[in-house]
Amino acid sequence: MIKIYSGQTKSFKQQFQAQIKRQLNVNWFIVKADSSEIQNNISIEQYFVANNNWKLSPALLSKRNELSLSKNFIFLIEVNDSSLLVNLTNQYAAQTSILSTHKNGKIFRVKTSFSFVAKTLLDDENVLFVDIKFNTPNEETVINDYDNSVNDINLLFAKYPGINGKGLTVSVKENLFDTTDIDFKGRYKHTTPNSTQITSHATTMTTLIGGAGNSFYTGKGIAWGCNLSSSDFAVLLPDANSAYRQYNISVQSHSYGVGVENFYGSDAATLPLIVCLFTMKESLPPAHNLYFKLPGAELIRSIFYNNNATRRNLFRDKLCSK
Repeated sequence: MIKIYSGQTKSFKQQFQAQIKRQLNVNWFIVKADSSEIQNNISIEQYFVANNNWKLSPALLSKRNELSLSKNFIFLIEVNDSSLLVNLTNQYAAQTSILSTHKNGKIFRVKTSFSFVAKTLLDDENVLFVDIKFNTPNEETVINDYDNSVNDINLLFAKYPGINGKGLTVSVKENLFDTTDIDFKGRYKHTTPNSTQITSHATTMTTLIGGAGNSFYTGKGIAWGCNLSSSDFAVLLPDANSAYRQYNISVQSHSYGVGVENFYGSDAATLPLIVCLFTMKESLPPAHNLYFKLPGAELIRSIFYNNNATRRNLFRDKLCSK
């Protein structure tokens, strides 16, 4: 574990690029290196021999002492070589099992005990990162202020009646929307896995996205001609890439809250190469919006949005770019 002097980040990364296992913050790094390489390095202020707890996510590290050692949990494991983890789980089949694989076989959902993680997985050089999700996803607040005049949506409908999302498929990742709603008639694509719980929030979000306006003018969404599908948010990792290709899904809506994570975890790295629209929690404290002040953060603004007006604008921009 190495602490570098302020202002030395760039040169240090260039020198140890292949050996850096993780950057903990601006000045602290986990590096695999011989002492001879770091003892007289002018960029390094301090260094220590690190244990393997650096592989744990900040959330798991802070709560590891609260976990029952014998109880099974579902962990997110990132590895270098997928075959080695498969062999390891086969070797300890009574203690661990793989539930699913993501991101080219490098990230796994594994059911096992924290005792097995601590005694076996953390000591394995093939294992890079271990996380656990303590928070379950919750739907966002009820939407009572839908207004098609915001962001010139009505003007869009009037000037470009042919731009309606036809031929595209939007996936709504949360609970299941009401597939029998007259505003979705003939455009629902059944995909798996679906939630078995139908909720008004999911139905409202799907209406904002692609309602046909058959029930009332407020039931008309931006992409009112697109196909619509649902994906359960019980597991927040992406669906299989084959599902996106099979159903021609190019946009997926994520309108739920799971709490704030101040680190870039492996699950974030699994997001697919489609447009994923995330809703930030309406109750999010202003302090957590500091990312929006960063230079070049326009991409963040275009993906993480806070209100219905921005949501509708994003779908308008997506459709107009076709």
